[in-house]
Amino acid sequence: MKIKLTLLLMLWTGSIPALVSQTILIPPDLANGDNFGRNLAIHEHRIVASTNNFNELNTVHAFQKTGAQWEYDGELMPGDLTLSDEYGRDLDVYGDYAVVGAPS
Repeated sequence: MKIKLTLLLMLWTGSIPALVSQTILIPPDLANGDNFGRNLAIHEHRIVASTNNFNELNTVHAFQKTGAQWEYDGELMPGDLTLSDEYGRDLDVYGDYAVVGAPS
């Protein structure tokens, strides 16, 4: 079973939220135990979300909204990571820029 990050877009009308749409975002290489979506950042038409897998390298996945659809935009990953780097522990996105933290 794959772990899913579900994005709920809510429309606020007064004090009662109303569900507008629901989109399920899944990166292509997601595996059990990846803890996908534990850390994420959203800004306008971009989402970045990390996996936090203690046995493998963490990865950060990017999604972009095109029209009414969210599409997978790729993986953000430098080539010099190690298991202890905790890559993707902190994330932020603004417009076309993403910042990915690795505290170790």
